[in-house]
Amino acid sequence: VGIDGSSKGNLIFFFLSSFGGVFKNHLGNWIEGYVSSSDFTSNTNAELLTIFHHLSIA
Repeated sequence: VGIDGSSKGNLIFFFLSSFGGVFKNHLGNWIEGYVSSSDFTSNTNAELLTIFHHLSIA
């Protein structure tokens, strides 16, 4: 499992964000991946959105 979320903003200012992740098997081979974007949010919210999205797929 590999995930990342990113935003140009911080806790005070909100900017567009994007996130993505991959699922791999026990051999490290790619199974599924995704990328998406979100409306205006902070870095922290982008990371949390990534985790939520990843868990909803799993």
